[in-house]
Amino acid sequence: MKEHFDSSGMRGQEEAKKIVAMSVHKFVISEGKDRNPILLEGPTGSGKTFMFQLLEEMPELKDLCFFNYCASDMTPNGFSGDDISNVFSKYERMARQKMKKGENGLQMPLGIIFLDEMDKIIGMSNTDSNGEDCNAIVTAQLLTAIAGTQNYGSVDTSKILFIMAGAFEELENSRKKKREEHGIGFAVNASAKEKENSMTGYDLREELEEIGVSKQFLGRVPYIVHMDRLSRAQLRQILVDKEHGVFGKKQKWFKRNGKTLTYDEDLVEEILDRMEEHDMGARGAAAMLETLIGTAEYDMFANGYKNLHLHKGMFFREEPVFDEQKGKSRDK
Repeated sequence: MKEHFDSSGMRGQEEAKKIVAMSVHKFVISEGKDRNPILLEGPTGSGKTFMFQLLEEMPELKDLCFFNYCASDMTPNGFSGDDISNVFSKYERMARQKMKKGENGLQMPLGIIFLDEMDKIIGMSNTDSNGEDCNAIVTAQLLTAIAGTQNYGSVDTSKILFIMAGAFEELENSRKKKREEHGIGFAVNASAKEKENSMTGYDLREELEEIGVSKQFLGRVPYIVHMDRLSRAQLRQILVDKEHGVFGKKQKWFKRNGKTLTYDEDLVEEILDRMEEHDMGARGAAAMLETLIGTAEYDMFANGYKNLHLHKGMFFREEPVFDEQKGKSRDK
């Protein structure tokens, strides 16, 4: 799994990749008996959802039921949205498609549930008109599922590995404030102990508790892992890697359709500048490229052009460059 993460273009995040790989490995080989829920904390675009998607793609894990759900959509029973029973009903429908016959008849498969935006549930309160904290109710319900002590229909939650994720922007804001208070030289002047524990699970637990995450929840999650903001060099690789990069994938799509896509180096630098300026992370790279291309793909096929060249000027409303010579026949 670790090799799969690395070879599929996931940059950095060594600690997270190793912990997720080992936790999933133990869960599978123990047939669900060894299950250690994980909470991934880190900024948008650091690769939390991407990691789950890469697990789902692995042929070796094809018998598992994968289920991706946005935790911020969860509500207590009787409110608008999905309560926890609804969530597991949706999971059950997916799991039934993978059921196999065992010694005791058809058996539900092992499952991995990815709960995104957990910071919107466990990291903040949401009080209704009666003064009840809806998020606290949802968290309490989730705890029994994470602990594996609650069944929903035919879903045995003890056979599910929960991987949870959240940006927890309040933590990042708090860290930024501390860095400013200590001054730029803090990383240089900090004691060895401070450096060693700067991002350990223990410190993360303290930080999460400080912003309101309950001790009960934290006690149910053995692995709490920080995912770093991607560096400019890592973002560059996400853009230009020939196999897995945003431009690389787009170029392969063009090639399959008998076209070519080229681009200027200063365009890459402009995209990186804008990604850093707007704190976009990896997820924003593909969106920015698609926005930049706009209708150029349509124009290319409609007019029979063979090459599309992208340049920095397109950010300033200049047109892309097509080849001078049209194809012999009009593309359909």
